[in-house]
Amino acid sequence: MAANEDESVNVVSFGYCGTPLHYIDKDVIVFLHGNSIRFLHLSSGTSRTVLGQAKAIAALAVCREPHRRSSRYAYADKGSKPAVHVFTYPDHRKLVTLRGAAELEVEELAFSRDAGRLATLSSLPDSRLTVWNLATGAALAHLEPTATSLLLLSRFTMSFNASTPAAAAAGGRNSSSPPPPQQVCVSGGLDQPLLVYRLDSILDRHSIVSSEFSLGDSPAASAPLPSPSVSSSAADGEHAAGSAAQTPAAYAPQRASMPHVWSADGSKIYVGRGAQLLTVDASSGERLSVTQLPPGGGNISSLALSRKHVVCGTDAGRLGFVSVSSGQLESWTGGFDGGSETSQTGPAGLVSVRFALDFRTMGVGTGHGSLFTLPIAADTGLPEPLQGPKKIVEWHRGAVNAVDCLAYEPVAVTAGADGTLRLWDVAPGPAHAERLNPQLAVVQLQPVLGELRCVAAARSSNLLAVGGSEGTVMLVDAGSVRRPVPVAKRKLHTGPLTALRFHGSGRWLASGATDGIVCLIDASQPEMAVLGYVPVPGAVTSLCWTPADSLASWSSVGSAQPQLFIAVDHDHGDVFRIVPPSDAWPLPDEDAARGSGRPLVLSNRQVHKALVKLNWTPVAIALDAPRSSTGAAGSSSSSKKQYFVALCADKRLKRYAMPETTGDPDLMDDSDIAPAKDEYRAHDKPPAAGALLLSPDRRWMASGAGDGLVVRPAQQLATESMRLALHWPPVGPSAVGGGVVGLAFTHDSRFVLSVGGGGSMFATRLPASALATDARRPASARPLDERAPLAFAVAPHELDLASVASVASEAEEPTVLEAWQRQQREAAEAAHQQAKSGCRQELGRLSEQLEALLQRNERAAELDRLPTHEIVLDHDERQRLVDDGDREVQRLRDKLVLDNACRDLVVDRLRREFYDSMRDQPALCVRSIRPPAGGSGGLAVSNYALRSRTASEQSVLAKVRLLRRVELHEVRSRWRLLSPAVRAATVAAPKFALAGSLREWHHLLSAQSHQTKRKEAAINEASAASEVGDGGDEANGAGGSDGAAEGDDEWQASAGNWEALESLLYHAFDLQPPMRKRSQMLLLEQLVYDAKREFNGELSQMLELKRLELAKIADKTANIVTILADLRRLDAAHAAQSAASVELFTPQLHESERADSVLTILDSELTATRPDAPPAGQPGPAGGAAGGPGGANSSGGARGGDYDNDDFAERALKAMMGGSLDNDKNNSRQFDEELVKPAHLNKPDKELTDDELKELREFERKVQELLEEHEKRRKFLEADMSKQQASIGETCAAFDEQLQRLQRRKLKRDEAVFERELALIKLAQALLRDEHNERREQALVESVGAARTARAAAGQQLSEARRELEAHREALETAQTDDRQLEKLFKRDLDRDAPELAAALFKLYKRRHRVPARDAVPALSDGGSSGNLLAKQHQSSAVLHAQMSEAGGSSSSVVGLLSKAQQLVELSHLEPYPEPNDVPRLMVDAGIDSADRPEACDDLLWGRLIEARQSKLDSEAELKKKTAVGHEMQRWYESAAERDASAAQHLGRLVAELRSLREQRQLDNADLDVLLKLRQGQVEVEPAAVVTDYSQASLLHQADIVQLNTVIRALGSEKVNVLKELKNTKKQIARKKWDNERLEMIGDDLVERTKYFQLLRVTKRLQELIKGGAADLHAAEINNLEQRHEYSAKAHQQKLHEKRQLMQTMRQRIDDKVAENQSLQLQLNDVDFRAQERSKIHDIQRGLAPTQTLGGSAASANSSGKMQEIVNVRKLKDIVQVQAHERDALLAEVNRYRQRTFPFAGFQANETANNSISSSSLSQRPIQNPKAFHRKSKS
Repeated sequence: MAANEDESVNVVSFGYCGTPLHYIDKDVIVFLHGNSIRFLHLSSGTSRTVLGQAKAIAALAVCREPHRRSSRYAYADKGSKPAVHVFTYPDHRKLVTLRGAAELEVEELAFSRDAGRLATLSSLPDSRLTVWNLATGAALAHLEPTATSLLLLSRFTMSFNASTPAAAAAGGRNSSSPPPPQQVCVSGGLDQPLLVYRLDSILDRHSIVSSEFSLGDSPAASAPLPSPSVSSSAADGEHAAGSAAQTPAAYAPQRASMPHVWSADGSKIYVGRGAQLLTVDASSGERLSVTQLPPGGGNISSLALSRKHVVCGTDAGRLGFVSVSSGQLESWTGGFDGGSETSQTGPAGLVSVRFALDFRTMGVGTGHGSLFTLPIAADTGLPEPLQGPKKIVEWHRGAVNAVDCLAYEPVAVTAGADGTLRLWDVAPGPAHAERLNPQLAVVQLQPVLGELRCVAAARSSNLLAVGGSEGTVMLVDAGSVRRPVPVAKRKLHTGPLTALRFHGSGRWLASGATDGIVCLIDASQPEMAVLGYVPVPGAVTSLCWTPADSLASWSSVGSAQPQLFIAVDHDHGDVFRIVPPSDAWPLPDEDAARGSGRPLVLSNRQVHKALVKLNWTPVAIALDAPRSSTGAAGSSSSSKKQYFVALCADKRLKRYAMPETTGDPDLMDDSDIAPAKDEYRAHDKPPAAGALLLSPDRRWMASGAGDGLVVRPAQQLATESMRLALHWPPVGPSAVGGGVVGLAFTHDSRFVLSVGGGGSMFATRLPASALATDARRPASARPLDERAPLAFAVAPHELDLASVASVASEAEEPTVLEAWQRQQREAAEAAHQQAKSGCRQELGRLSEQLEALLQRNERAAELDRLPTHEIVLDHDERQRLVDDGDREVQRLRDKLVLDNACRDLVVDRLRREFYDSMRDQPALCVRSIRPPAGGSGGLAVSNYALRSRTASEQSVLAKVRLLRRVELHEVRSRWRLLSPAVRAATVAAPKFALAGSLREWHHLLSAQSHQTKRKEAAINEASAASEVGDGGDEANGAGGSDGAAEGDDEWQASAGNWEALESLLYHAFDLQPPMRKRSQMLLLEQLVYDAKREFNGELSQMLELKRLELAKIADKTANIVTILADLRRLDAAHAAQSAASVELFTPQLHESERADSVLTILDSELTATRPDAPPAGQPGPAGGAAGGPGGANSSGGARGGDYDNDDFAERALKAMMGGSLDNDKNNSRQFDEELVKPAHLNKPDKELTDDELKELREFERKVQELLEEHEKRRKFLEADMSKQQASIGETCAAFDEQLQRLQRRKLKRDEAVFERELALIKLAQALLRDEHNERREQALVESVGAARTARAAAGQQLSEARRELEAHREALETAQTDDRQLEKLFKRDLDRDAPELAAALFKLYKRRHRVPARDAVPALSDGGSSGNLLAKQHQSSAVLHAQMSEAGGSSSSVVGLLSKAQQLVELSHLEPYPEPNDVPRLMVDAGIDSADRPEACDDLLWGRLIEARQSKLDSEAELKKKTAVGHEMQRWYESAAERDASAAQHLGRLVAELRSLREQRQLDNADLDVLLKLRQGQVEVEPAAVVTDYSQASLLHQADIVQLNTVIRALGSEKVNVLKELKNTKKQIARKKWDNERLEMIGDDLVERTKYFQLLRVTKRLQELIKGGAADLHAAEINNLEQRHEYSAKAHQQKLHEKRQLMQTMRQRIDDKVAENQSLQLQLNDVDFRAQERSKIHDIQRGLAPTQTLGGSAASANSSGKMQEIVNVRKLKDIVQVQAHERDALLAEVNRYRQRTFPFAGFQANETANNSISSSSLSQRPIQNPKAFHRKSKS
């Protein structure tokens, strides 16, 4: 049996996953593919898959055995304690199994060159290097690598250099010299050392000595492309090193690694490090040489060694051949992207390169899933010059997300993350051989669908449904498997598609997505009619229809209601069932639904939604198969329940029942979770969505998860028929992303297809058994002729993917539901507008009625007429409205005039600036003639839109150039005056270290050297082009677009102008003055302008060339049309078929290719009627009819028509051709003629006469000749048409090739232009920033001046306010003194004149009875001063009191005076201090009533009292007034002080800002922008979407980073040590605390025991026991215990004796079993020896077959003799065995008789056993001389 191959399981693999390659035979390539090893036989075009013995394979190694025709390969299992299996090839015989190589995983394997030893390298935690002896299977030596970081930080490669004598001789060693030591090399990342291990042998003891070679600082990455590939290593043709990583490229770690390869003699190691190839001495580690790959070629990812070259494969898709002898790069090859339409942007990284055993072919594997072979020349060792890479295997570029099979053909359909839909032929080949590349077709759908997520195939047709990540579903017609045709596309969801499923009839399609919506589609309609949406509460995980056999037939679609099961990820898990209503199935199109008002979203009642809640999320569901037992679920109509199977997230397979009716799904919760009817353990890893499927014949159910594929009988789900781990397992115990992600059955249920997350696909043959009967099997399994015809067909038109992709890119396409909702909103708005229109119509009707009434009123009699003012209720309002309307009309008229004037001004300026200035260089775009099939519109190259330079601009540029030349001339003059030493120092110094003119001199020298190099490169390219001669491409010679022109110096024609301008540019460090920045901007603008103008000239030439090519194509298309017309006259049916196969191509110039297309107005673009155009049917100004001047009524129409019909060119051509053209037309007319059979010949042959028969024969002969002529003519026309089509294709291809070269030139031109424009932007920003800062500085200077003025004014106001406040305070103090003096004088006068009334009068004098004034009137200011106001107030108060005195104090008089007092309120505004206005009312004194007058008081005294009191009141009022004014003056002073402080603060802030601005200007003047080109690996700034901002970034030296890392590590180590000490200290403290607590607890316990003993009650007996006087009390008990002990000892001895006897018996049995095992081992050896003999016989017979066929006499005789000798030996062995058995039987019989006679003779039995063993061993020993043995046996 083959290695790891179970004959009962037939597995076919597809594709290539980017794993390393190995050549195991001359034309056999082997590589890992999932959990299998795939062997590709290139010569026969077949392959073979060998499965691994564990769940996955970790590593693979291959080696060719020297001097033998066989090879060996070894692989390591993936998992805990893996085993390493070693096999031979081609017989796949297991050689040995090595165990104990690793604890967790074996990372690397490597054979020695003699194939006798194997090196294994394990991963963490042991990280052990082991060397094994394959002959014995024992480990020779172990070593744990010291560089553990190598295993942690990067992937690594390992190779074994155990050189054979032949290899040493090939490497140049003397055969007599000792062989090199056996060494193992391990290489890791770019910053890791090279580890070399030497295996030393002393007698039988082996040891490993390690060496570490440092390769220096790690180089920077060369290519800007990311490297998705996995590094690998290889040796020469007879030895392949271990693979770098056995995981696919899509899942490999993105770390740079160093592949390596040994030299042929084992003395050197070639190491790929970045973009460098290092040659390292294997013994000392010295770097012998370094070869640098060309820039932009990427980093070295794989190496291979031939006899003459070291081949470097890079991650940029390039191959470099480096000579072994000279170390020079001799060849640089590419072209490994495949060139297909599905290729991604950028080249594919080379994962592995391998040489064949004869070094004539190289195998190349890419990270994009393609495998190539490259022929190698035998003489040079370089690739064949005329043969490029040949693709032998192609696969998806990334993960494969879904798979399905067509219904009628063995064709699989896969949908990948790369956006491609691929069709594969899965039919088994001859003898079940695997095809090498069974791919049938590829369809690129990424521009339309994005990443493809799911695919479904109809079971009644070859229709496919594809769903993508953009929520779009597309239908593809796969009727022709070689050319699938997309037929329809609709965007149905807002999220990515998760499930697609066709109904069994193939007409209806259901789709589910993450947006929680299920869409029902009618796939038979041309536009994919949406039947309705069903919302669900979560993301849809799986869909399942009722079986197709539940319908009556496919032809009667409406006879049964279909049902759809929906699995939803919601809560724990939900499964819905919907049954569309019978009156709505099939539902009409959504357009009709919109018109009828039916909602597009179906309700629960409409679809009879039922729900079963699960306790785990259903990842996938499938209907349960019909069961034979009674009561089980089936598809019969009598069952009330339907059963389905769910694969849940808990990795179990569960069977549920869906009842006929359930509760309201919206009201069900976790309490309604249904129990499972049956439950089975399915997988050990989480399953994938949709990975559960029932076979078409309802016999098998397959499920997939991370641990592999499981196939069960559908009737017995508890039984596993097959469990295979085929795909890469997921990383981690619970991770999802590996294993099986999609399943599909073939149409005949013979194979189950599985795709994995690693990008692999396998087809597994199911166990063979008879298919179901015709009555039970579904219609999809019946032959094609038994199926009922369908009543619908797929839309016949093909979908234009290019137009669809362009429309999708322009705007976001809404879903059907969103479009329906928008249409509903638009319908509601239309109804609203209609209602508004109705209201307006009603308003108009009322207005008309009112107008009619007004007119009727005007016509009425004067007596009956109503006046106008009675009709118009508000004349003023009407007039106001009329005036407002007039003003609004005038305003709008003025506004329109102003807007039109502004627009005219803007248009004029735009015309002058953009149109008039760009007439010479308009915007043009040249497109490819024929866009690619399925592309996005073809290639397009646009020119640069340039504005014409004005005379002033050219004058300024000329002045700048002249001044710059003068400046440079002055600099050169100074340079000549310098000493040689200063010149040398200037040249050697860096640019930034120089200043002034020295930097200018350095810049000039650099520019001159650069010009010299450019001229030398141009001369070399010209000489190389001249050596090529005339054998080059004509297009390259005509257009000057060869390989040299596509390099960096493509535009050499303008090199002189560019170099002249570049020499005038300033250095970046010399641009401090603004004038230099402006000059630099002018020079850069001129450089950009010249580059763009030159390219525009090239594009104009290309446009003219396209016009010429289009004219040629138009002529050829006209010829094709003429040929088709001729064919149609010859044979209409055949002509229609030819016309259908012929694509008439009439290209025209695009609008973007015509400069005047924007200004050209077509008649179809006119939407308004011309004002001067006459009405239809009426004559125009010229008197003609609607037809124009050329009409029938025109007088000159006849002459004009005759002149136009006179084609003089055609007449001249006819005259020149001598009438041959008319002959051709005559011939055409001759072919158009039809022979009509005479009527008299339409009789039976018996009734015809001889003449009629002769005439009939002649007519038939003419008919036959005419048919032959027609056939000849048709073939000639078809051949001519094919030539015309081929010529059109060649013309298009040639033009497109030239356009591609032009585009490449533009890309490089864009790079240079963008660099210049970036420099321009930076300079403009610097100038704008400087101007802005200058304006800010001027504004700040003005602000500082204004602030200083305001500060001075505020200080002056403060001093004035302080002075006035002090004066007022002095006046207030004087008034207070006067007021007190008045009171004292009045009291003194009373005491003197009326002492008896003094108290009463003084009391009246002091009394104040104030009354509030009513409605206080504000005081009016008369402009008087404060003194005048006080005087007026005093005067008014005196008058008031006088009047009150005269009134006599009556109440009425007082009220009147109070009212008058309100009018005498003084002004409250005082300048600059207004009176306080916080008192809202005026308080006045009510005076003294006469009733309070004492009786003894006379009038004189009473009058004196009133006068004195009034004086006192006036004094108090004045005092209050001054007090209020003082408070106001105090507030004014405080506000003035605050304003002064604020002005001072504002002035200080402005001064500080001005100072900061001036400092910033100085810094900005010194801070210059320098453009740098940074490598990709040296930028740590996070990139932005468009332009990354580096303004806040800093440039750091690498040494600073290294030093900082060292400091960080040191500080970290110190901190770790401190933490360790703290931990130990805390540990000791905790231990001491615990000891103290323990001792305290022991002490407490002892104290408690002491207390207990002290408190114990002491009895008499206890006292005796304490004293020891009661020793005899326990004598009896002691005696009893001694007897029991003696009895127990005797029983123990007896049991011990019995056990010893039993042990002796068991030992005897063990000896018997050992003897029996030895006998079985001898028999096993015998059987093994027989098997080896049979194997040798089989090998010899197989080797004899070709010789016998060729008929070799001598070889045949020799082989026959050997065969006869082997047959004789075999016969003799059989005879010996038979005789030995007979002898044993006789000896046994003799011994039996002896035993019966002499039973004591035991030694005889032993002798007999010894004799039988001797005879058995004799039969096992090989016979050295069979002839002699034969003679002995005869004697």
